Amino acid sequence: MASTSANSGLLSPVQYREKRREPRVALELPIEVSGFNHTGRFFTEITLTSNVSDNGCGFGLHTEVDNDAVVAIRPIQQQEGAPCEVRRVLFRVAHVRQTEDAWTLGAAKLDQDKVWSFDSLR
Repeated sequence: MASTSANSGLLSPVQYREKRREPRVALELPIEVSGFNHTGRFFTEITLTSNVSDNGCGFGLHTEVDNDAVVAIRPIQQQEGAPCEVRRVLFRVAHVRQTEDAWTLGAAKLDQDKVWSFDSLR
């Protein structure tokens, strides 16, 4: 008899990376993430991206968020030493992994708007 695993429907980290439509760039950018945590409570947290692409990003949070949750991400950009306002963009959480003291998330952009200004980062 074949055994089945509770995780049989989940992708391994390698399989998940292979499903991505585009490469991600390892880049730490300050962002504000807001949404609802796993218990339904609203949160806002400032964090850094670990990687970005045109259609997604990876980042860490101290707040536990469910897989498939929708979060609003606002890049925190500096303009001549002062923060400048950038609108929030909606992302769907694609995967959540617990680390020792936080959560690592990968998220896919839901909006068509451009989030990251790669030209200014080169």
